[in-house]
Amino acid sequence: LFYVKRCQADEITRLQSTIEETNNRLSVNQKRAEEREMRLRKLENENHDLLDEIHGLRKGNTELESQIDSLRQRLLDRQESTESVTGVPLTSTRIYQPSMGLSTTSSQELDRLRKQYTEMKISCEQAQKSFEETQIQYDQMKIQYDHLQVQYEQENEKCKKLEEQLRNKINELNEQISDTRTSTQPTHQLTLKIEELHKELERKEAQITCLNKQIDRQYTSLSTTPDARHTDSTNQQLLIADLQVRLRQAIEDRDIAREQLTTNLTRAETSTLDIQQQYMLDKQNLQQQITNLTQSVQNATNESERYQREFKQASSRVQQLSRQLQETQSNCTVTNIFGISSSTSGMRPASAGPGNYDNIPLYGTTPGTIQLSREMDRLHRECEHLQNQLRTSQESEQEAHNLVDNLKNDIKNLTNDVEQFKEQIKELEKQKNECNNELVSAFLIETFRLFIIFILISDEFFCGDCSNFNG
Repeated sequence: LFYVKRCQADEITRLQSTIEETNNRLSVNQKRAEEREMRLRKLENENHDLLDEIHGLRKGNTELESQIDSLRQRLLDRQESTESVTGVPLTSTRIYQPSMGLSTTSSQELDRLRKQYTEMKISCEQAQKSFEETQIQYDQMKIQYDHLQVQYEQENEKCKKLEEQLRNKINELNEQISDTRTSTQPTHQLTLKIEELHKELERKEAQITCLNKQIDRQYTSLSTTPDARHTDSTNQQLLIADLQVRLRQAIEDRDIAREQLTTNLTRAETSTLDIQQQYMLDKQNLQQQITNLTQSVQNATNESERYQREFKQASSRVQQLSRQLQETQSNCTVTNIFGISSSTSGMRPASAGPGNYDNIPLYGTTPGTIQLSREMDRLHRECEHLQNQLRTSQESEQEAHNLVDNLKNDIKNLTNDVEQFKEQIKELEKQKNECNNELVSAFLIETFRLFIIFILISDEFFCGDCSNFNG
């Protein structure tokens, strides 16, 4: 049984080591996930910066378009004013010559604005390319994050399996503890045997006292009848031989009872020592299990806190993406309303609204909105998954607390049982010492009495022989 318990303890230590290894793997995977989340945050920040730059470029573009439209309006107003003054259409070269300076200045300004527009267009395209690159990196990081999430779920399942194995081992240990409690019944049997031996010793002592009384009576009868000494010498010798045989038998019975008592006491001591050793081993194993369970509870609390943080981050990310979706939808509506293709010529009528000269790929088209809506749906699913993980971690934490409480109660019960065993051992030692003292005192008294009786009888025989010789 001790070997089986030792094997079970080794198995528990092995399971604990595997749990520690899985926890280390989980911590490494968590660190990797946190690092990749930091990278994702950096990419998101860069994405936001690029979006801000794009918005700034769009604002500058609209301002340039408004300036171009205002210049067109001025040119048209001046042309109309010259036509109204002269009454001749502007196709004539004579009337168009005074306004050549203004047209050249306006054309120069238009060229400058076109250059600025082309530069802003190039910068916008570069920002769009960088945004696409960051979007690709973001998708790659998301794929890696999903892969790490799958690994984390696998490791979490392994941890759950190991916890179930640990619970089964704890239940087996509890059953073994109950078996050890039932095995304490032989100690009660030993106490009953010791009580029976005490009763037998009392009987033997009563027999010895009866024999002593008989010897005293016979000694008095011998002392009162000195004339019958010669006739009863044979009877006295027979009586002395009988008394010696009885004394030897009583001494042998006493030695046998003493040996039985010592053997029973040694058995009780060895059984109590074995029980104490087993109790210490069980106590150490239970303490180790309690420390491991407290560590697992701490890990579960840390995981729940981490899940809460991730849930908050995911909710904030969903809010940011919803804002981006609203902005892109508003941009789409604006582009659908005001997105008119520009003409190839440098001039266009003043009635036209603000627009571009060339076809510019605007950010926030319909595929972008679809992608953002998909991203929001995926993030909502991730939030639900994190909520479920948080619930499971809280349930596992509660179960671990219950296991710790049960183990503490078992330890208290075992300590009470050990204290009872110690009290029983002390009582047995007291009884052993008392029995030894009583046996030694009774043996000394009986030997002293028998020695005195033997001396008196030998003196009487010697006196009788002398009187017969003198006669």
